[in-house]
Amino acid sequence: MRNTILAAAAAALCGIGNASAADLSGIKDTVPDYGPAVGWTPMVVDWSGVYVGVAGGVGLQTEKFYDSEGDACAAPGICPDKQGVGGLFGGTLGYNWQIRNLVIGFEGDFSWADIDAKHAPRNNTYLSSRIDAIATARLRTGYALGSNLFYVTGGAAFLETQYKAIGAGIQYSPANPSDPCNTGASTCDGDRWHTGFAVGAGYEAMLTNRWSLKAEYMYIGDATYALTNHITPGDNEYNFHENIQVFRAGLNYKLGGWTPAVLPSSMKDTAAYDAADGWSGAYVGVAGGIGLLTSQFDDSLGRVCISQNICPDGQGIGGLAGGTLGYNWQLRNLVLGVEGDIGWANLGTKVTTLGDRWDQSHIDGIATLRLRAGYATGANLFYLTGGAAFLDTQYKATDAESGHEQNSATDGGWRTGIAVGAGYEAKLTGNLSWKAEYMYMGDPTRNVTNPGSPNDHYGFSDEIQTFRIGLNYKLGGENAIYMPLK
Repeated sequence: MRNTILAAAAAALCGIGNASAADLSGIKDTVPDYGPAVGWTPMVVDWSGVYVGVAGGVGLQTEKFYDSEGDACAAPGICPDKQGVGGLFGGTLGYNWQIRNLVIGFEGDFSWADIDAKHAPRNNTYLSSRIDAIATARLRTGYALGSNLFYVTGGAAFLETQYKAIGAGIQYSPANPSDPCNTGASTCDGDRWHTGFAVGAGYEAMLTNRWSLKAEYMYIGDATYALTNHITPGDNEYNFHENIQVFRAGLNYKLGGWTPAVLPSSMKDTAAYDAADGWSGAYVGVAGGIGLLTSQFDDSLGRVCISQNICPDGQGIGGLAGGTLGYNWQLRNLVLGVEGDIGWANLGTKVTTLGDRWDQSHIDGIATLRLRAGYATGANLFYLTGGAAFLDTQYKATDAESGHEQNSATDGGWRTGIAVGAGYEAKLTGNLSWKAEYMYMGDPTRNVTNPGSPNDHYGFSDEIQTFRIGLNYKLGGENAIYMPLK
C-alpha cells in the first residue's frame, strides 16, 4: 500500500514538471537575444593638457629673529622664535604630460596672503615679519590611478615680505634708549620680494570630464635677511628668517576636455611591463635642482658675533647642476647599485651681526659617492641612498670696523661629509629614465683660526638639503623587467 502511494506521488510531480517546462518554453521564445556576454572594460583618465584653477587655505609661519644689541629682544643675541597663522587665496596655471601611469608637469601659482609673526618684549617695541603674497614655480611628478593622481612637487618660491623693527622711544635707562632705531617712534623696515624654495605633496581627483579637486601640503623657506638700522648705520643689525607650511585645497579646470583611454585587461600586458628594459647595467645622466644651506657659526671670543659662542644660524637658497654615473644590479624586484655625481653649486649664507661684522659660508661644488637600494615595480623604482659627500666650501668671518681689520679669518677647500636620501625613478623608454630625488648632506664643524689673534677661533658647520630632478641613459643592451612576486 505504501509503495503504491509513493509511485502515484512521483507520477504527479513528473506531470507538473513537464507541464511547467512546456509553459516556460513559450516564455523563453519572447526574451530578446542580446548575444554573448561582453566583458566590461574600465576607463582611465588622460591627465595630459593645460589647466587653470583656484586654491586657498591656511599658512603657518615660523620666524627666527636676531637682534645684535638687544634693544628689541631685551638682550643681545637670538630672540625667541615666533609663529603666526593666516589665510591665502589665489590662482593656478599648469600643464601635465602623462606617460602610462607617470604624470610629469609644471605648475605656477600666485596667492594673496595675510600671515605674520611678531615678537614684542615691551610696549610699542617689537620685531615683526609679515607675508603679503606668495608665488611659486614648480615641477610636479605623480602616479595616476584612473581618476586619482598622487604627486610630489618642488621648485622656487617668491615671498613678498615686510620686516620691521620698531621702538617707542621711551628711555628705560639714561644710557640705553629702548627703541631699536635709537630715536623716538622710529621704524627700521624692509619690504621686498624674496626668493626661496617650495616642496610638497598632494592628491588630485577628477570630478567630471573637465573639473578636478586637489588637496596639497607645501613647505616654503627662504634665505636669512639682514635689516640694518638706517638711522644709525652700523649700530643695530636685525636678522629675519622664516619658513611657511601651507595647507590648501583647490579646484582645477582642464582646457580641451577629457580624453579617455582603454585600460588593458592586465597591467602586465602594457609595454611598460613586458618590454626588455630592466634596471641592470651602467648609466650616465644629468641632474639639477635647488639646495637649502643651513650654517651654524661659532665665535670663541665674540669679536664677530657680539657674544661668545652665540651666533645666529644662517640660511641660504641656491641652484645646483651636474652629471651622474652609476651601475645597477637587479634581482627580481630588488635593485642594488652604486652612484657617483659631481656638479656646480651656488649656495651661500651670510649672517650680519652688525653692519661691519659678519659670518659667511659659500658652497661652490658638491660631489657624492653613494650606494642605492630600491624596489622595482615594472617601470617604476623607489629607492634609498647613502654614502659620502664632498663639499667645495669657502668660509669667512670678519670684523671690518676701523682698527679691527685683523679680526678676520678665511678658509676654503673640499671637505668630506655624509649624504643620505630617497628618490623615485621611472622608465620613459627602454634606455631613458627620469628621477626625482631628495638628499640631506652634512659635514663636521670646521674651526678657523684668526691669524691676527691665535686664541680667536671661528667655527663653521653646514647642512644642505637638495631637491633635484634628473635624466638617466642606460648604456648597452636592454634587460627584461621582472614582474612583482605573486
